[in-house]
Amino acid sequence: MQNIRVALIGECMIELSHLDPDRLALGYAGDAFNVAAYLARSAPVDVQFVTAVGDDPYSAEMRAAWADRNVGSALTRVIPNGRPGLYLIRTDDRGERTFHYYRSQSAARALFGPGHPDALDDALADHDVVYLSGITLSILTTSARARLLAVLDETRRRGGGSRPGRRGGGRGRTW
Repeated sequence: MQNIRVALIGECMIELSHLDPDRLALGYAGDAFNVAAYLARSAPVDVQFVTAVGDDPYSAEMRAAWADRNVGSALTRVIPNGRPGLYLIRTDDRGERTFHYYRSQSAARALFGPGHPDALDDALADHDVVYLSGITLSILTTSARARLLAVLDETRRRGGGSRPGRRGGGRGRTW
């Protein structure tokens, strides 16, 4: 029996979290990517992450981290001179986390926009399940969202399914 093919669309960012006031830990995360990593770890599925990254060392290390988690990058575009988004986490004395985002120039914002290959749309439409979140939709331009919705319609026409993810704890600045 063939594994279910799942494509998750979103942005994976560089995560810097304070170990103490003068030291940071480097990681890679994002709402849709976190779901991809959990899914790859807990179910017998073929997981592909659909995004755009840069051609910088951090983007390369990010993709290597995905591979370590059995998350594929066959549907990930590399944007020349692009860079991933970045966020920092500060935790106060009560354990409450505050996030600071630097993502306005993220390569992932190019998803489904000019230069996005038709072949990626076709490959995405062949998946059994497609997952995306509201945050994913919020970083796309109006025309890119329309193109993505057309790809999701084609996915359903071919027998696959898509469903937007929903999570609490909204990120008001992305809307």
